[in-house]
Formats: sequence, structure tokens, C-alpha cells
Amino acid sequence: MAITIKKIITKCCQNSSMKALPRIIKAPTKFQKALWILGLLCGLLTSGYQLSLLFLDYFNFSTSVSIAKEMGAPPFPDVTICHLDKNWTFRMLEREFGGDFSVDEYNYKISELQTLYPSEGLSWGLLESLKGFKGYLQNDFLIHEEVEKLRRLFVIDCSVIYNWDPQPCFSEFEAYLTTNVFLDPEFGMCVTFSAVDDLIKELKLLLYLDDPYTNTPRRFTFVHDSNTHTSAVGAKVVIHPPKSFPDIWLGSRDIYAGNDVSFGIESTKRSVLGEPYGSCIMQTVDDPQSAINRHGYECYRMCARDQVLESCGCINIYYATTKEERNTTPLCGTINLNNITETFYRLRCAEEILVDLNDIMEEVCPCPTPCTQFTYDYSTNAVPWPAGVYHRSFYEQYIRSQPYAAKFHGYADLIEIEKDDPMGAVKKISELNLIEKNFAQLRIMNHQNDYYHYVETPLISREAMFGNVGGLMNLWAGITFITIVEILDFMYQLITKGTTGDEE
Repeated sequence: MAITIKKIITKCCQNSSMKALPRIIKAPTKFQKALWILGLLCGLLTSGYQLSLLFLDYFNFSTSVSIAKEMGAPPFPDVTICHLDKNWTFRMLEREFGGDFSVDEYNYKISELQTLYPSEGLSWGLLESLKGFKGYLQNDFLIHEEVEKLRRLFVIDCSVIYNWDPQPCFSEFEAYLTTNVFLDPEFGMCVTFSAVDDLIKELKLLLYLDDPYTNTPRRFTFVHDSNTHTSAVGAKVVIHPPKSFPDIWLGSRDIYAGNDVSFGIESTKRSVLGEPYGSCIMQTVDDPQSAINRHGYECYRMCARDQVLESCGCINIYYATTKEERNTTPLCGTINLNNITETFYRLRCAEEILVDLNDIMEEVCPCPTPCTQFTYDYSTNAVPWPAGVYHRSFYEQYIRSQPYAAKFHGYADLIEIEKDDPMGAVKKISELNLIEKNFAQLRIMNHQNDYYHYVETPLISREAMFGNVGGLMNLWAGITFITIVEILDFMYQLITKGTTGDEE
């Protein structure tokens, strides 16, 4: 049996595709045999070392990025605008909800309710948190009916360039945009404009930025800004990917009255890898909302909102709400005098969730992005607007028929004067600055005919890994796939011949 196995080993080594083994067996001198053994060991050690580095790179899941230029127009971004002075929203709502429905009356009712509880108690403190407009928003369910009126007061004209053809945004025949109006306790009323298809090349909005009932602008400050502003300064604009949440905190750009501000969009498509290479969400056909992008500070804000909603079954007082949400989802701060304990429970629950999130925010809110999405950079250009020669036509088209036209009576008076003194009236109209102080024009231009596509791919794919393994083993040790087959055949022969030898 020993002789048979020795013959098998000798025969396999002599016929092996590994060049070193036959030469070791046939070596005529000890020096040559030692040389080939040393060469084989060095090759195996070197290939083993390089293979270990290869496996480390592969299991680190490193990636590379390729860039390609693709032809065609990228999708039009979503555009969100909010009045720069959130108090504008609240003042307008106050005018609609006066008397028993005013914020002052609401705060008075809260104070009266607080007298039923000790001032140092938890219930008193929870009621105190409901004072102000945050609590008012939660307890006035008709408020969004008036917000839609404010949208039309804020955005007084909207038009698009659709497939290079100018069109109004909304008509009785077709709507080129959809709008989503929401109330945010931190930013007031905001409106998001979303394109219905990719053929929109430009969006133009005409904004009325001042309080139509106040001749003297209100003065106010922001918590994060020590400068003093007035209610006429302008609006916040956020340009963000379609179906994404606007990052108003960090991603907004301020525009000001008396300017025509154009945003030149530069779109880029990015395709990234999911697990195990990175964290992204793949949109599914059954759930189109699954790949909604939350980015920037707003991601954590919306995540906290969702955590409260999931754990407490309500939307907390610090977060934005839409009309649809208010009709379907309870609000944490809603006061039900017949069951006030329910209000206290929800407010306590929301407060506990937010406190707990402080330490685990990044763990609970990883904020993954869609695996494939467009990102938007832009350049801006602002020019004084409108020119004096257009003041009269602007007044007649956009102001004369509005309820706040009396605030701009100077233009109406000059139009009457024009009948007797045309030249003098034109000169005086151009000297009026009421339009510059109250209006701004905003243009979002998406004129790209091509865009760059950044595609993330594995630095070492499975195919590349197997190819590198084969190449390194063949280079340093002469081991190929055929060699592996030979080893398996060799083991089979050893087993079968060994068994035959035992029987004999």
C-alpha cells in the first residue's frame, strides 16, 4: 500500500500543472531540489501576503466613482419659499381670526386654565408651553383654510417656461405645478412648488413681501441673528431635490424686496451603493415615498417629529403641519377640556422622547439618502427691479384690483395727473419707491441640456476579486483552476487506492 501511494504522489507531482512540483521530483541534485523548494515556498508566501491585502480591501467595501456626461434635461427641483418675517404670517392670521379667535384671547384662556393647577406643578408648566403661536397653531383647526388665502396674497403671480413655451402655472385646462402649503412654528407659512414633469425649464414667481395693512414696517430680530430686520425685507428660498424635505434652517437663501433674483440651476445625478458599501434607500414601486430624501438639519428635525408621532401618536407643537395632516393626525397640544389628562399625557410623552433623542439622535436618525437622486447647486444674480418705466403697468396689472390697493394710492393719483401732464406724471411715478419696498421677482432657471452622472461602484467587484486571486496565485505559485482540479483528483486517488490497498 505504501508503495502504491508513493507511486500516486510521484505520478501526480510529475504531471501537475504547477511547474515547481515536477522539477522538485526530477531534480538531479540536492542543490536544484532545494532551489525549487525555496522558490515554491517564496511564491506561496508572497501570493499569500498579497491575497491577504486583496481580501482586506474587498471586505473593507471600498468604492470608486466614475463620471459620465448624460444628455437630456434633468428634472426640475422643488422650490420652497417662506416669508422672511414669520410674524407676517401670524399678523395676517390675526386679522382673519380676531376677537374670540385671536392669539391674545387664546393665551388668556390658557392662563385661566393654569389657575386650576399649582404654579410649581408639571401640569402648569405643560400649559405654559402651549402659550404663544406654537400652541395656537395646535388648537385652531380652521387656520389652514386661511393659510391658502395667505398663499395667494404672498405669491401674486406664477408662470413657467414649459418646453420653451411661456405658460401660467395654473389654468382651468392644465396645471404645470403642484403646491403644498404648510405652517411652521419657526418660519410661518411656507409653500413648496413641485413640477409635474421634466419639461419645465423655468419658474417665475412674483412675491408680495410686506404687510398689506401696515404702512410702517415692523421691526424684529432672529434668535440666530443679532441684526434688526423689518417685515419688508424678503423671503427665504430653498431649492431642493424633488420629493425631498426643504432644509429651511441651513439650506435657504434670502431674497429681498426691490430685486429680480435669478437662480441658475446646476444639476448633478448621483448613484450610490447600499449595504454593505454605504447607507441609502432604494425606492420601491409599491412605496414611492420610501426614497424621500431628508437632508441637512431638517432631517433630524423631521426624524424627531416622526419619533414623537410613532411613540405618542401625535404631532408635537414644534413641527410643521399641513391641512391634510391636521385632518387625519392628532396634535400633541390640542386641548380637550373634557379630557385634559390626555393633553398632559401627550405633551409629557413628546417631551420625554425629545430628551431621550439628544443622546441617540445619530443612531436613531441615520438620515439615509436615495440610492439614486439629483442634487442641485445654483448661482444667483440679483438686479434692481422693476425699472421706473414699468411702475404704472405693474400697478394696473397686480395692485389696482387688490384689497390693499389703497396703500399704493400714490400711483392712482399720478395716473389721474397724467391726463393733464403726461410727462410730469411719468417722472413722478418713476420716483415712487413703494413697489421696490414691497415686491420681489424670483426666477428659477433649469436650462441644462446635459448633466454629469456620478456613479459609485465597488473598488473591487466579485469578478475582479476572483480574477486577482487567480492572477496572483498563478504568478507566484503557478496555481490555476486546473491545479485545484488536479489536487481534488489526487485526493480521490489517495482515498480509493488506500481503500483498495487495505482490502488487499
